[in-house]
Amino acid sequence: MMSRVLELLPFLVLGLFLGIVAADPDMLQDVCVADLSSAVKVNGFPCKATFNASDFSTDVIAKPGPTNNTMGSLVTGANVGTKEVEKIKSRLAPKK
Repeated sequence: MMSRVLELLPFLVLGLFLGIVAADPDMLQDVCVADLSSAVKVNGFPCKATFNASDFSTDVIAKPGPTNNTMGSLVTGANVGTKEVEKIKSRLAPKK
């Protein structure tokens, strides 16, 4: 039994060492809010240096819209925040 533990000990020490060495001490950037006003456009928009709660909310779908068209409906889309989070609101006109 003791010889089995001694056989596995180098692998356990190696695993522990690699776990410590491979750990990234820097905080990764989990959020990237696009800077739409930037003149630099390399593979998309660069990230804003700072952001706040208003970058993740919109009142576009709260505003009423006209439904007086042929279909009697209006679909409003809003792209909010990052990673293509979209909200869609559909308005239907009352039946006449």
